Amino acid sequence: MTALEQFGVEIFTQETINQRIATDKPFRPHNPAFLFSHSLK
Repeated sequence: MTALEQFGVEIFTQETINQRIATDKPFRPHNPAFLFSHSLK
């Protein structure tokens, strides 16, 4: 188990989040947090 998994942190990509979203139900997380990252080349 990684340190992130131990604390309940999940990292979603566009692909994995599309698999977890239920479009027929509203989603309201208890402790939401978002981090957006963009790499410049």
